[in-house]
Order: sequence, then C-alpha cells, then structure tokens
Amino acid sequence: MNVITLKKGAGTPGSDQLETAELALDVTRGDLYTKLDDGSVVQLNDIPDDAAPAGMVISATEPADPVDGMQWMDATTAIVWVWDEDKWLEFPAGGGGVGGSYDDTELRGLISDEVTAREEADNLLSGSIDDEATAREEADNLLSDSIDSKLDAEKIWTGTQAEYDNLTPDANTLYFITA
Repeated sequence: MNVITLKKGAGTPGSDQLETAELALDVTRGDLYTKLDDGSVVQLNDIPDDAAPAGMVISATEPADPVDGMQWMDATTAIVWVWDEDKWLEFPAGGGGVGGSYDDTELRGLISDEVTAREEADNLLSGSIDDEATAREEADNLLSDSIDSKLDAEKIWTGTQAEYDNLTPDANTLYFITA
C-alpha cells in the first residue's frame, strides 16, 4: 500500500526540506510544491494571476470579462457561444465549417407529418369509441323497448306447468310458470 505524506508549512519549501516527488502545502496561500529529480522545487498549481480558466457561463447576459475559449449559453435562447479572442462565435458555427450550415427543413417536415398522423389516428380512435358507445346505447334502447312491449299487462301470463302445456303459445306473450 502506498502512503502519500503531505508536508505542511508556510511559504515555499527549500530543496533540503523535501524528498524527490514529496508534496508540500503552503498553508498560508494554498500553493502545492514538489521536488524534482534535479533537486529543484516547483509549484504545481502555478497559475498566472492574469489567467482565468475557460468554462461555460449560463446566463441571460454575456459574461463581462470573457477569456479565449470560454463558452456562454444564453439562458433565454439556449444558444451556445464561444469567445474567440475578441468576439463571440455561435457554437457550432454555421457556414464555413466542414459540414456547412445546418438546414432542419426536412426534419421539421417529418415531425409535422408525424404529428398530423398521430392526430388523425387519435380522431379515428375517438370516433370508433363514440360509434361503439352509440351502438351500445341503440342496442340497449331496442332491448328495453322489446322488454317493455313484452311486459304489457295483457301479454303476461302466469300459471302452472299443466296449464301451460294445454295452451297454444303466443310469441307476443310472456309466460311465467308458478308452482
């Protein structure tokens, strides 16, 4: 198992204070140092004071102090821009690049066709559901009318099995056999 020991102190350590590849932290400034094979001590996090890291800024307004390579996404349009020395360039840049400018006309047409097809399918399905509901309602009404006509008091007969056996059944009469 390797153990990394970090020496702590104030200021830049001397060559005699470090072993080769040993790390030292200046606790007053947060600088990190190491000793090279040639005996020199170098600062590992040496960033010039005038340098600023490039990154991406997301805001509705462009950054005030851009650095070369910085990216800015306009939060109101979602367009990404890249700072190039003295100007913002849209990313990806249209026109002069390898692919030329992007034309989404065909894609927009395909999406529009798909939306139209789905709306038509929804309308057909909705119509089918409405038609089925109407057909069920009509069937219920016919059945109800048929039952109502059969339940006319003059067309209902009740009696025994023996009495029924001696009748000539009428298709317009509802027969109930009791006891």
